[in-house]
Amino acid sequence: MTFIATMEATKKTIPDNTDPDNDVWLSPLSLGFFINAKLMGLNIILSIPVVLADGTLDESNIGVIERHRITFLFITPPLAATMSVKWMLTAGAPIHENLRRTISDNFGGVHLTLEWATSETMLPAIQLDESTKKPGSSETLVNGIQAKVINTETGEECGIGEEGEILVRNKLARYSGYKDNEAANQDFDYEGWFHIKDYGQLDENCNFYIIDRIKELLKVGEGHESHVSASELESVIFEHPAVANVVVVGTRNYDTQMDEPSAFVILNPEYSNNSKIAKMRVEQFAAEKLTGLRRLTGGIHWLSSYPTTGFKVDRKKLKSMVPEKQKPMATGLFFSPILAN
Repeated sequence: MTFIATMEATKKTIPDNTDPDNDVWLSPLSLGFFINAKLMGLNIILSIPVVLADGTLDESNIGVIERHRITFLFITPPLAATMSVKWMLTAGAPIHENLRRTISDNFGGVHLTLEWATSETMLPAIQLDESTKKPGSSETLVNGIQAKVINTETGEECGIGEEGEILVRNKLARYSGYKDNEAANQDFDYEGWFHIKDYGQLDENCNFYIIDRIKELLKVGEGHESHVSASELESVIFEHPAVANVVVVGTRNYDTQMDEPSAFVILNPEYSNNSKIAKMRVEQFAAEKLTGLRRLTGGIHWLSSYPTTGFKVDRKKLKSMVPEKQKPMATGLFFSPILAN
């Protein structure tokens, strides 16, 4: 019954231009992901065929969209930065508003939905009421699911619009007490609240605003509000037209016990003829826009592609590409000839 209820709620997120007689949907993920259970359920309810791709979509198999005339596509943020689609769904990582707006514009105003999900709670962030949706939100709560935000230092509940760790609770949460699985149970507190380990806020209309994973927050100073979000820094750098994609990671400086933000940037192919000048201008742009605690003390590194694990960028691998003992220049930026193309 809970799955049927979830499917009925999910139906309300589908764009008005959905056409069951002519649409074909695509998912590049394995059957082990809940999103495919969702798509299979909608496939039955709406009689829309779903194509399951053999592996992650990339340049080698992207032709499946044209062959099957795909009209809906589930994508991850890294793929979104590079991709005849009417509706796209992305999850698995925050996607900054600059990137979402660019994708929508490039696809002629395509509907791009950002959803949040965990196996423990299924899909609590499905948009139900289009009238409450606001730019940058990760959709609104499903009926029957509760959420609150707590201060990451004190554990006290935050008010509307205040940032902290997002907790959710519902009757679909299925791992609490499951076969004495301590690893799965430790993220549930005694009241049944599930710690999703995401940092963000809720507004008065129950819109989620997920800023970043807590583990991706960078400690760049001492005291209160001394953390910055990697996705926030990415959003700023992405504003430069020569940037095709950007991922920011933090590497720990063991002398200061602070994180040094490092940006890994893929150059927009349109700027490849004058790549040296373009890279220099991106670095200058970042130095001007990111100051104070947001300064890229770990530098900017240039790559042609990102290492991945599953369908996500392998941030651990990126961190290993940054020298452990580096001495940033006064600007906080440096050019790495080893990583650059």
